[in-house]
Amino acid sequence: NNKIIDFIKLILLFVVFFIAYKGQQFFVRNNINEAIKLYFIAFLIFAFTFPIYKKETELTEYNIKFPFKLEIFIVLIILIIGIFFRTYEIDIRPAGVENDEAGGWFLYKYERRNVGHSTLFFNISKFAELFVKDPRLAIKMLAIPTSIISILGLYFLIRTLFNSPTAIFVTTIYSVLRWSVHYGRFGHGSILTPVAMIFALYFLYKAFKTKNKYMWFFAGLTLGLTWHGVMTAFLLIIPYILYFIFKSLSQKNYFKEHFVSLLAFFLGFWIYGSMIIHNYFISDRIYFARAHEVSVFSKDPNAPSKNVWKGIMDNTKRVLLMFNKEGDSRQRNSGGQPYEPTIDFLTSIFFALGFIYSIYYSKYYLFFIMIMIFFSQAAGSIFSIEAPSAMRAIGTMIPVLFFVAIIFDKFLSSLRKVFGEKLGILYVPVILVIFLFPIIKENYRQYFQRWIGGMDELSTFAGMYAKELGKDYYVFLFTGLYYPGHPPFRIYRQDYKVNSAGRLSYGMQKLSTITDENFAFFFHYDTWHMLPDFQRVYFPQAQVKIIDHKYYNPKLKDIGMGEFVRALLVSNSEIKSKRGLNATYSFLKNQIIKNELPVFKKEFDSKIPYTVTWEGDILIPFYGRFRFINKGNVDYDLYIDYKKISKDSEILLAEGFHPVKITTSKKKIDDVIDLNIEAMELKGYTMQGKSFTKLNEKILYDFPNTGLHGYYYLGNSWDKDPIQTEVINETVFTNGPLYSDCVKWSGYLKTPEDGIYNISTHNNGYVRIVIDNKYFWEQGSVLSKETEEFFKDKNLQKVYTFNLRKGKHQIDIYGLNVTNLILYWSINNKPQVSIPIDCFEPDYKI
Repeated sequence: NNKIIDFIKLILLFVVFFIAYKGQQFFVRNNINEAIKLYFIAFLIFAFTFPIYKKETELTEYNIKFPFKLEIFIVLIILIIGIFFRTYEIDIRPAGVENDEAGGWFLYKYERRNVGHSTLFFNISKFAELFVKDPRLAIKMLAIPTSIISILGLYFLIRTLFNSPTAIFVTTIYSVLRWSVHYGRFGHGSILTPVAMIFALYFLYKAFKTKNKYMWFFAGLTLGLTWHGVMTAFLLIIPYILYFIFKSLSQKNYFKEHFVSLLAFFLGFWIYGSMIIHNYFISDRIYFARAHEVSVFSKDPNAPSKNVWKGIMDNTKRVLLMFNKEGDSRQRNSGGQPYEPTIDFLTSIFFALGFIYSIYYSKYYLFFIMIMIFFSQAAGSIFSIEAPSAMRAIGTMIPVLFFVAIIFDKFLSSLRKVFGEKLGILYVPVILVIFLFPIIKENYRQYFQRWIGGMDELSTFAGMYAKELGKDYYVFLFTGLYYPGHPPFRIYRQDYKVNSAGRLSYGMQKLSTITDENFAFFFHYDTWHMLPDFQRVYFPQAQVKIIDHKYYNPKLKDIGMGEFVRALLVSNSEIKSKRGLNATYSFLKNQIIKNELPVFKKEFDSKIPYTVTWEGDILIPFYGRFRFINKGNVDYDLYIDYKKISKDSEILLAEGFHPVKITTSKKKIDDVIDLNIEAMELKGYTMQGKSFTKLNEKILYDFPNTGLHGYYYLGNSWDKDPIQTEVINETVFTNGPLYSDCVKWSGYLKTPEDGIYNISTHNNGYVRIVIDNKYFWEQGSVLSKETEEFFKDKNLQKVYTFNLRKGKHQIDIYGLNVTNLILYWSINNKPQVSIPIDCFEPDYKI
């Protein structure tokens, strides 16, 4: 209790803050080595200045009684701030619903409503839907009340561990921290991990301090509840068990003396933990559905490092730097811009000092437990190929705030020793304002004064517009963005009339389901370039509707991503005008009758005998074997893909539209033609199922023959039979319905004039374009020996541009690891444009 020493300590503390501040600036400038060097210098001074000698149940030297009424008033202010941050502009920030939110919502409501950790979320969501009708807001109600409760829980935890001023400081940070606020508005079960952890730590500390059996029971109970959040929380029990083991080994009779307490702890844990354990042994995919994809041990080809142990070390570095230098690359995980640190500048200074200090004093039980909890919850990101992940590491949030509390508490203790206890009522509020004002201001700016793109607002508002159109419209979303299924798109309409895919040809297949409905094709920005050509070639009378931020968010003008959706609205009358075949009758010279079905008309019986030919397109629903059967009594000639088909023979056809021609004659009044299709789908190399369909208006159309023929293979070469083929009506080529690594698109390229054609692509893999089996252009590098062997004896000449005459040229496009390919050309040095859809024609060969 030497005033001079106390004053020197306070000066040294300001030196520590200054050095740490300079270190954090180096992090901002991307100078990691200098930043870490300065942080360790700051830590050494701090550890020298504030050594720990107290008993292990005491963390603070600042134990002045805070005025109760003032404390209640401040807590209410903090709670109001927290509620404001979690509810303000909830309908527009973020504008959309993220895939994890919407996907979880579907699981809670339908697939897993009574399975494991989903039941709690299901009940909360159903309760919210009693008051909130907008699914987008009902989803977010899963997090908002839970997060608000956690504000009070954290306050009492920090107040119990430290003191009231430190609790005020840390809880205010938690109330406004962008990372915390994001998950407090994020309709996902991950919020339950830090919330349950708060109560688990509170009751654990109470159990250690009071040795009360009920406290041990509630500590176990709330620990089990953490298992109902993100799956990283499974590891949360490890620090507890390790502590019990170490104490039992190091302290004589510890296990014997605490046997009843430990029994109460594990009984409490079993109440919520048992259902998770029970369901895990039924199916580990319930909880670890993507572990085989994102784990460093899965040896995924997309992993940043092929060496598992190097990957773990690199990920550990990324996760530790997530709070000070470079955060998650995905906005949906942190609520910030890509790679933005998870916590703000000033809070990160407190965290880094407290983190190193806690490691140094980890022999004390709470420091040991917090460090172990931190790394156990960071493990979900450390052992992932997608590190750093602010979602998988959400369990580190509470240890991070504990580290912040340690540093602030030491600062308060130092001020008390220098200025005394009586002046505390004056300097404590001043210190709180000095530190908290910039933190609140910065986090408010990060969340409410800028626009965070993404968050699947495109997909969400596409769903909102689908609902607005109503069930008089079949809606198909065409995009290669997001995840398969596009959950945010489906939350507003869950009927069969809403679908999405990265293949426009899949949407065209859905025309066969239309009876009296209209059809809306939705395009996101990755497919906008196709819309004008698609409209011109297929549905010229359709209208284009643009849905943008101003359409649904008039409060947020001139910000955001602009357009959400360009919708091509096709009327039912236009669809019907495209249905049926073109008929030519022998008694009607040079006259074509449209929209006909291949049946004899009674009104033409007076013209018997006559010959009729029907021509157009037949929509084949899947890749498989087909047999055309006439239940009538007349002879006929059938042509598919310009080839004559023998009667009752099976033919292999690709999914999509195929040219069809039927010629027959009616010679007697009782002559009948009744054509039907017997179909068997080919999945992989196995035929499955059998269906029987009459040739009707829903599968017969009059469309131009455009696009290419897609072939999809297993492996890395094209020298085997494809496992899937389809006729594609688009110029955005994907790796097909089976997501093949090896693909080929074949057909003909129609060139409008003689000249030099500079053909290029936008793609993410290896592409080779071969013209007329003579010349080729390639982009990317060959990734396999099989590919090199396949092209070895083709005698192809490599070129950078193609010299082509006007007319039709054979084109073959080979792709390896290509998931999204767009073709462009520049003719005779004219500006580059995407190749029009009707400049392609499929070859139909299998």
